[in-house]
Amino acid sequence: MRKKLTKYLIFTLSLMLFIMPTVNASDANTLAELRKELNTLKNKKKTQDNAKKQTKNQISSAKNNIFSSQQAIETGKKQIEASKKEIETLTDEINSTKGSIKKLMNSYQVMEGENIYLDYVFNADSYADLVYRYSLVKQILNYNNGQIEDWESKVQYNEDLQKDLANKEVQLNKSISNLEK
Repeated sequence: MRKKLTKYLIFTLSLMLFIMPTVNASDANTLAELRKELNTLKNKKKTQDNAKKQTKNQISSAKNNIFSSQQAIETGKKQIEASKKEIETLTDEINSTKGSIKKLMNSYQVMEGENIYLDYVFNADSYADLVYRYSLVKQILNYNNGQIEDWESKVQYNEDLQKDLANKEVQLNKSISNLEK
């Protein structure tokens, strides 16, 4: 039985030698050193996680900026197209009324020089006819002046719109070039 016990003991010891890890003297760390190393690794991980989170936030912010810039560019393009159409419409209106405004101005100058309005008013037969003719001449002059002012305001608005359009196109091109960078 002693032989059996000796064999059993040898077997158990040899099994323990295989199971137990081998420890080199150079790898021997104290518990405090291992905790310190663990804390260092945890801090490194935390720092890397924060850097990763910050990078994701920067990427998200950049994507949002790109998206908003693209929307601004699309809105700008639509505004430019609308402005071009409006300029075209105004130019057509101005050109179509240009001839009649010239005729109106010529007739206005002729009437101013010859006092046709005064002759018409003062050739009245009665006081009632005088008042009627005066109000009629006043209405004609107001209408003519209104037509001229309206035409001049359309011309000025068209010029301002063309300047604004040129500025919008410059800004849009700057936005596009900045976005491409």
